[in-house]
Amino acid sequence: MFSFIKKHWLVYIIGAALAVALGFGAAYVVGVIGSTPDDAPSQTGSSSVIM
Repeated sequence: MFSFIKKHWLVYIIGAALAVALGFGAAYVVGVIGSTPDDAPSQTGSSSVIM
């Protein structure tokens, strides 16, 4: 098994780099889609609390 990995180490490196890139890309897309828009009203401070 280790001889197979030693023989094809470049494929493993490329696959790992591709997996990391896809992971960061997916996280970025989820962050952009799921984030609050800039023009949304801010709810910081006590004056925005409605009782």
